[in-house]
Amino acid sequence: MTSTLHGAPWSPTVVDALRAAVDSASAESVEAIMAELPAYREEFRAGAQVLREAVAMALYGFLDLIATSGRGSAPARPTMLGARGLGRSEARAGRSVETVLAAYRVGGRVCWVTFSDVALAQGLEARDLQAFAALTFAYIDDLSAATVAGHTEERAHAERSRTQARAHLGLLMLRGARSGEVDRSARAAGLTSPSEVVPIICRTGDVPALTARMPLRTLTVDQIGVGAAGSGWSTMLLGDPTEEELRQTRRGASEAGVACLVGPVVPRATLPDTWRLASRWAEVPPAPRLGGPARREGPLELTDVLPHLVVHGDPVAAEALAREVLAPLAVHGEQARERLVETLRTWILLRGQRALVAEHLGVHPQTVRYRMTQVRTALGPELDDQERAAAILLACLVVPEAG
Repeated sequence: MTSTLHGAPWSPTVVDALRAAVDSASAESVEAIMAELPAYREEFRAGAQVLREAVAMALYGFLDLIATSGRGSAPARPTMLGARGLGRSEARAGRSVETVLAAYRVGGRVCWVTFSDVALAQGLEARDLQAFAALTFAYIDDLSAATVAGHTEERAHAERSRTQARAHLGLLMLRGARSGEVDRSARAAGLTSPSEVVPIICRTGDVPALTARMPLRTLTVDQIGVGAAGSGWSTMLLGDPTEEELRQTRRGASEAGVACLVGPVVPRATLPDTWRLASRWAEVPPAPRLGGPARREGPLELTDVLPHLVVHGDPVAAEALAREVLAPLAVHGEQARERLVETLRTWILLRGQRALVAEHLGVHPQTVRYRMTQVRTALGPELDDQERAAAILLACLVVPEAG
């Protein structure tokens, strides 16, 4: 038989025979894909016709090429756009690029078996059949490359959208947005709205090291109201953390040598106030004696830096410090607490000289002894720790004196 592949277009007889086999080749390839690849099995059981039509369109496009040139060429633009669109839809469906390429391999193999049977029946010689195979799989390679490109584009777009949605969610929580708005943003980010949140303040350059050691749901908000110019610092937000996740976060920061500030776990509604207080850590100079950010690597707790913030005139920090440090004294009631704070303040300032304290307060020395016994019972060994004692003194100083 005269060659149909070398220099001359294919004969209409061969092309027509191949066109007649397109429907069966499409159906068989789709059945093979669903049989061999579980990712396609259930989804396309009811919608297999759509996939068969897509395969048939690609095969008809291939036959149009060889019918006009005899040598094949790049697929037509509509065909390439369709393949690219297929890649995007496959990415949206959650199938990996490896799965998509596997479908191309299975479909290409089955289609080739059908087409080669037709070609042999039309009397193609071995050399022509070999060239036909090269054209067929080159065409499939072009289509699969376009599909991979579409898949990559969609994944990149989805990742950008997800990153933007997560950052937006973080911003809404830091700004104290309404619950409905936060819930909608969380759904857009593929997350669940947290009821409690722990904020973490760190240098922006340290975010990757921390991210690798924290749960995937952790949000990152860059350069928003942190630091003197709002730049160079980031806030990470971990919603509804477990105790183990908190331990892992602190341990990870220590292992990475990252200096960061880990805030307390707070209800989402109070997060903005806690975050504004914690972010002040990035704005004040390092503390030389009270565990400031330049003194050690690894995580600090918000309670560690409250005294330093108070020294720099932060009224919110002063209130928080007094509330945190003097909380154990609240069990005695408000009036008794005020007397104990006043006695403790004077005791520290006068270095424990009971007679002078009693004289300053206008009470009997035994009253001072009794009150300090109550204070020591409530505060425990913290009074004997240099840093904690300094924090207690600051807390006593910022609490208004009893009238």
